[in-house]
Amino acid sequence: MNHDKPRLLASRLRESDNEARHLLLYSLRGSAETALTKFTHAAETPIGNGSEYEMNQKANGVIQAWVAEGFKIQPEGKVYERLPWTIALAKKLG
Repeated sequence: MNHDKPRLLASRLRESDNEARHLLLYSLRGSAETALTKFTHAAETPIGNGSEYEMNQKANGVIQAWVAEGFKIQPEGKVYERLPWTIALAKKLG
């Protein structure tokens, strides 16, 4: 993993308003230093930096908070996001 191409950790959808959220993990210096970001509506919001282990733990907490807000996993192959936002995510992931 390199800084230019993040790894997609999770995607969740809230059906009531069709909001999709994604968690991305960037490697800054291997697993010793990584960055966790939220990607929503083609915009990134930093969540934190730390070791890969720390950011995976933080990601689990973020996902649990999203679940409490009504976000769920969507079935594979189901389109749930506007095309421009899907394209932006695909470009981000390379």
